[in-house]
Amino acid sequence: MKVFCRLVFLLILLSAASVAQLPTAGVCKFYDPVVVRLNGTLLKKTLQPDTAGERGGGNAEAVWLLRLDSPLCVYEDKTSLSHYPGQKGVQQVELIVNQQTAVQAALLTGNKVVATGTLSAPRTAHHYTAVILTVTNIERTRR
Repeated sequence: MKVFCRLVFLLILLSAASVAQLPTAGVCKFYDPVVVRLNGTLLKKTLQPDTAGERGGGNAEAVWLLRLDSPLCVYEDKTSLSHYPGQKGVQQVELIVNQQTAVQAALLTGNKVVATGTLSAPRTAHHYTAVILTVTNIERTRR
């Protein structure tokens, strides 16, 4: 009985230690389809796609980026067909905009903003950050 109690106690300790290593609730975000809101500075940069396995393989293209106010953590998603990897310490995300959100972005470049949308992982040589945000709305941060 003494051995059994020790074994149970050890299992409880190991379980508690593994739970302690998980990110705390609210710190990490989830990939698509969960809608997220990210705060940061909106930037537009011209970058070179990696189309030949090396930078410089294609024509330069304008890219919208959000330099985050605080590092982003995203949980791994094994359920997607692409298997999106977990990410920690992400400082910047690329923004995928549509016609409407591109107009919003153009008006807010260089400003602190809140960008709303869904997260995904890069899928092509034309994606430049570890995490991509498909934007549904961008607005200036209210202070």
